[in-house]
Amino acid sequence: MTAIAGAFRLDGQPLAPNVISAMAAPVLHRGAGDPDIEVIGNAGLIQVGMPATSPIGSPAQIARSESGRRLAVFDGRLDDYDALCRELGLDPALTIHDADVLLAAVGRWGDSATSHLTGDYSFAVYDTVERTLLCARDPIGPRMFSYAVADGVLYFATEIKQLFAAPGVSTELDEEMLGLYLSGAARYGESTLYKHVKRLKGGFSLHARVGSGVSTSRFWDMRDNSLIVHSDLREYAGEFRDRFFRSVTDRLRGEGPAAILLSGGLDSGSVACVAGAADTGRELKAYYFRQSNPEFDEEPFAREICDTYGISLTTIDAYDLWALKQDSLAETRDEPFLVPFEHLNQEAVRVAAADGSRVVLTGEGGDEGFAAGYMLYLRDWLKGLRFRSIYRDLKNGTPQYRSMARRYLKQHLAPGFVRRLMSRYRTTIPQWVDHDFVRRTDLQRRLEATLGTSYLERDYFSGRGSHPFHILWDHRAASFGMEPGHPLWDLRIVEYLSLIPPDVRLAHGRPGKELMKAALADVLTPGLMTRQPYAAMTGLFARGWHEESKRFLANCENSELQRRKVIDASQVAGRYRNYLAGDESQAARLFWSLVVDDWLLHRYPNIQAAAATSVGASD
Repeated sequence: MTAIAGAFRLDGQPLAPNVISAMAAPVLHRGAGDPDIEVIGNAGLIQVGMPATSPIGSPAQIARSESGRRLAVFDGRLDDYDALCRELGLDPALTIHDADVLLAAVGRWGDSATSHLTGDYSFAVYDTVERTLLCARDPIGPRMFSYAVADGVLYFATEIKQLFAAPGVSTELDEEMLGLYLSGAARYGESTLYKHVKRLKGGFSLHARVGSGVSTSRFWDMRDNSLIVHSDLREYAGEFRDRFFRSVTDRLRGEGPAAILLSGGLDSGSVACVAGAADTGRELKAYYFRQSNPEFDEEPFAREICDTYGISLTTIDAYDLWALKQDSLAETRDEPFLVPFEHLNQEAVRVAAADGSRVVLTGEGGDEGFAAGYMLYLRDWLKGLRFRSIYRDLKNGTPQYRSMARRYLKQHLAPGFVRRLMSRYRTTIPQWVDHDFVRRTDLQRRLEATLGTSYLERDYFSGRGSHPFHILWDHRAASFGMEPGHPLWDLRIVEYLSLIPPDVRLAHGRPGKELMKAALADVLTPGLMTRQPYAAMTGLFARGWHEESKRFLANCENSELQRRKVIDASQVAGRYRNYLAGDESQAARLFWSLVVDDWLLHRYPNIQAAAATSVGASD
């Protein structure tokens, strides 16, 4: 529900006040009231709305240090709040805005303050004396931060569309990234779909200084930590419990009701149980998706949780909330995404917002967290010569996993020319992608560079980007004036699960989550402790492709990708008809072509028009 933005003239000359004012307009839905805008010297800052941890009704306010030397804009939440305040000599009861704590931390530790902070955040701090700008994004990266340099000015913003409201920032697409999207190999790291826009990666800080330009540096790396070994399961469970309770309660800091998306499964169910058991005094409201197929009905589990902890439960019929509905595009998308449950989650957030909630908690990240190390760290462990970790991972994996891991290790142990030959043999480009486009973007080489590293190892756990769900959740919740919270995506949880032995974390080579059950045995309801069924909502994804087929086939007839000489739309349409008839052999990359074309036809023109209007108004 918060957005930040700003500009920094790299030549040190004064910044014209009208340069950044238009950057607030695209995100006014993120906060009630007027934005706070200040231009001082060669820099300008914008704060839209206030984080959910601030008192209800707090006006948008740029934070200022007591001396007035530093100014900060802040989006997100700082965790371990009381302990951090005490370490900085602040009274937690009197310090009501996280941005004030941030300024105290920067005043104490300077640029290294990021090493002392935990939470979900992105921020910018301007030093009026040194005339420097420090920006950072937390290692997990659920808060967005994009930037661009145009005509000697650094612009930064929560959402990419804000950058296009600044003078000189181009909306030109990056053809190389476009090719990766179409091949299903897009990564949400530093590069974006726009040629002149970059994303600050999770766990990185950005520095701007007059005369020195812009640079980024990494302040967090999972590989800095050692394997955690305890004597028995109780010790592992106890430490996980402590971290999980802190993760959930930190996300409940603030005022007003808090929403929980409750599937009835162990991940979201554990979040709800801990939230209820923690008794923070905050009203809790749960939302369950009711399915038409009774085989996958987990409402009894959800009701048991809510009855146990006095949480109100609202059920939402999921049957008509299939993926890819046209009206889901009304939610502003700076980039195309392929997400099965987008419309379903959007509806849940809309209902929760109407009920007065300011924050929504989810069970996202449980499967990924408990599978950490499961093909995600082999490359890092190999580089660090951590053979004991590799041995543990292989020992506790399934036969299929061990076979995959052996191939992976052979590839990275092989000489460079052998790896290149293997990559060329194993990478494929969809046959409907134009051959001239492949040559001019050097797509084959780009694809080869992505091979051999899993999505999470490359772009998430190594701190090189963010999960695409984070980008979607950030936009989705903000569209309804809410903030998302994912306790199982917490850095304290991710680090811990990634650094304990796989035999503790995995059950028979799969994320069985026995550790979670052991840690929360006195908190989880009997149904959660013994549950076997699981909700299967993938049918909503398949149904979306069938229900929306007329739209996508019409897009093929008016293909923007074909106009740009990127694909042969007739081949895409043919493959799509084959899919609708039951042939799923090339579904994944086919879907990306359809989604990108849909975005280019329905969303991208609006981005271009809005950018032209904003820049014209600022002139």
